[in-house]
This record gives sequence, C-alpha cells and structure tokens, in this order.
Amino acid sequence: MMYLRQEVSMRQDMVQTPQQILRSELLQLPVMLLEARLKLEVEENPALEFAEAELGVEDLREPGQEDDDDRDDRASDEVEMNEALDDEDNWDEFINEDNLTPYGREASSQSTQELLDIPRPQVLTLQERLAEQMQMDPALDYEDQRIGLEIIGNMGDSGYLECGSDYLAVLLEAPEEKIERVLGRIQRYDPVGICSRNLRECLLVQLEVLADAGHRNSTALAIVRDHFEDFSAKRFESLARVLGLGLDDIRDAFHFISRLNPKPGQGEMKEKENYIIPDLVVERVEIEGDAGSRDEEFVVSLVDGSMPTVRISRAYEEMIRSRKKVDKSVREFVARKVESARWFLSAIQQRRETMLKVMRSIVKLQMDFFMYGKEHIKPLILRDVAEDIEMDISTISRVTNRKYVQTEWGVFELKYFFSERLSMDSGEDVSTKIIRDRLDAIVGAEDKRKPLSDQTIANMLKKEGYNVARRTVQKYREQLRIPVKRLRREI
Repeated sequence: MMYLRQEVSMRQDMVQTPQQILRSELLQLPVMLLEARLKLEVEENPALEFAEAELGVEDLREPGQEDDDDRDDRASDEVEMNEALDDEDNWDEFINEDNLTPYGREASSQSTQELLDIPRPQVLTLQERLAEQMQMDPALDYEDQRIGLEIIGNMGDSGYLECGSDYLAVLLEAPEEKIERVLGRIQRYDPVGICSRNLRECLLVQLEVLADAGHRNSTALAIVRDHFEDFSAKRFESLARVLGLGLDDIRDAFHFISRLNPKPGQGEMKEKENYIIPDLVVERVEIEGDAGSRDEEFVVSLVDGSMPTVRISRAYEEMIRSRKKVDKSVREFVARKVESARWFLSAIQQRRETMLKVMRSIVKLQMDFFMYGKEHIKPLILRDVAEDIEMDISTISRVTNRKYVQTEWGVFELKYFFSERLSMDSGEDVSTKIIRDRLDAIVGAEDKRKPLSDQTIANMLKKEGYNVARRTVQKYREQLRIPVKRLRREI
C-alpha cells in the first residue's frame, strides 16, 4: 500500500515589486547614462514624452517622508487603476498628481552658471558611446538595453565590469543567462574587450574578435584560454612543454598578445575629451550667524546637465479628458501606460532625493575633508551613512556606485569617502585610503630596475608610523592593481 506524506516548511524569500526594481535600477545609473535610460523609457512608453524645457542643476529641498514602505506597490496601483476605469471622475487624478517630479512638468530651474561651469565634451564619453552602440544593436530589445545600461553603468575607469552577472541578475530580477548574453554583445563593441570582468576575459574577447576577422592565432588563444596563470607569470618553458611548441613559437604568441589592449577603458579617447561629469556638487557658502558673525555651510546640489524634461504625454492627457469619447479597451490601455509613466517619474524623483540625502550625510560625516582637504579624510563605512539617514546599506551602495561629486578640492567618486580604519603607532585611527595613497607614491618613486618587495614597503610604512604587515601591503597593492615586484622590473 502506498502512503502519501505531506510536509509543511517555511522559508523567507525577498520578492521585489516592479517599482522597487525600477528604483534600484535608476539609483544605480550615473548621470551620463540616465539620459539614455530616459530616452529608452520614452520610446517604450507612449504615455511619456520629452518637453522642450531642460533641467540644469537644481538644489532640491530636503526630502520629505521616504517611500520605505513601498506605498506604490503593484497591488494598490492596480486597485487605483481599476477604480479609475469604473469611476470617470477619478481619471483626472492620473494627470493632476501634486507629487509628480520635475521631470513630469516643465518646471523652471535655477540659474546654474555661478554654481557649476563644466563644459560638456564635444566628443561623447566612453559610456555614452557604448550606450549609443547598444541602441543601434538590432539584436537587443528594450529589456536587453535596460540590462545593458546597468552593465555600462558598473564599468570602472579601466573599462572593467566592477560587479558580477549574478549581482545584476538580482538587481534587475533577470535571468543570469540573459545578463551574460547582453554582456557578451557589449564586450564586442568598440573598444573590444570593454566591460570584461578580468584581464583574461578581456584578452580572450579580443583574440576571438580578431579570429572572426581572419586574424587567428591559435597558440595565443590557447595560452590565454587554458594557461593564463603560466602566461601571467611568464613561464615560457612550461608553456612550451605543455603545448609541445618551441620557445620561439611561445615568444611569437606573447608578442601577438602584447599588442592587445589590457585596459580598453583607458586611452580610447584623449584625456581632455574624456571629462567626468559629476552627479553632485558640494559648494561652500557663507551665511550670517549670530551677532552679525559670518559662518560657513555646505550646500549639496544635483547636476542634471542637459537632462531633458520628461512628462506625461499631452496626447494621453487629452484622451483622459475626452474619456466619454474613448472606447473602454482604449481607456484601459491608456490607464496602464499612464500608471507606468507615474511609476517611472516617481522613481526618478526618489533617485534625486535619495542621492541628496546620502551626499548630505557624507558631508556631515566627512566635514574635515570638505573643510580642509584630502589629508583630513576619516575612516567611514557604508553602515555609518546607512545608520545616519536610516536607509538600507544596499541603497547607500547603489548611490555611491560610479557617482561623482565636485568639491573645491576636485572631483571624487563617492566611494572615495569610504574606507576602513587602521591604528597608527601613536594610537590615532587613520583611513586606509591614506595608506594606499602612500603605498602608490612609494611604488611610483621606486627604481624600476630594482623594484621594492611587499616586505620592504611594509618596513618603510612602519617607519612612518603606519602599523601594517606584509600581507596588508599585498592586499592594498592588489586593490591598486599594482603588479608584483617581478612584473614591475624593467631592464
């Protein structure tokens, strides 16, 4: 006799609503790619359109209540939409929302010339060029391009992807196979190898593209694909033995590989053409204090650059106003598109408010830096900001990823303000960023014919009061992408 057994188990899964996914997605994008994302959304949703007015730098007021409880979740929005379909008097709510973002109305912006005078480059930045190539790629649909913008937005200065496909799959709630497919397309754009995750992948993509173009080098391909560790260590004899080739063949393959570009994000454009467009500006201003004294404070502003104004389509507004003349099925379609547009505009506004809130917290916690300069940066971790403004650490991480701020001391990536602490012999805690900068300077000044070992650098830092071990120097050196002593040696 067969018996059936029933078991009950409990587990916790994090399920994001479409609105949460959209907010996370937009929060991750730097300002250079936000415009491309706006254009993509306008092309996809006919209820959105560009207005003639453009937004510049706008200093928003301190955000009000945060939408932490996801007030606009899918269920409540569908209920609202269905009620609107049944009650014609509610239709005007779709276009008369008081909380629509400035992207949804032709809002006037403040004069920005005094605050920020950064000329947009005549030549597109590398990120913009990649976005343009992606938009012209017939193999990528709307969802693919949405993923592609996130991939490009996570590209580092050297052109490498600074996150894994698994992270993007979680962020966008998309299959990892789809992420990999889009990534594979982008890696073959110009410059070839861009957005690779490591040097091996970067070189391998370039070799494969050359092979497709009729310039195949089987030995070079085999070395990078199957024996990269021996290649990195320049073990010529070992490679010759494993591949059954002579040393001359191995050297020819090395010469072929040496002509590839190990950092496709650098040198692609002239430095003067590759400006960093900051997302935020921190400006020191004087205010009148008590008894006529003059005090200083820091004002945080957003940079929207040439960002076009996006709002609900005039045509769709007319369709809503002329509801009695519109068929029920058309009204239902219009309602869905307008509701989707409202989600998008709300997500844009929340992105702006969140970025301002995070940047204001960074200014407060790194006040000495903004007052006196780089030498006064303090240890700071993401959790410090998250606790200060009562937000999730993942949100802080997305805000600081590939975002830049202009200060009177220069333009810095927001991640620059975060580092761990290390105790000096004097008992004072210093930012590990200061130690990494010192390590970089030591290596830059070394005799390349006799490069310094990690232990020697550690001893030099200890004499300066920095209590670091050899393994710590190795970790910081790898973070700075400085090769080992043997590979730094020049004859």
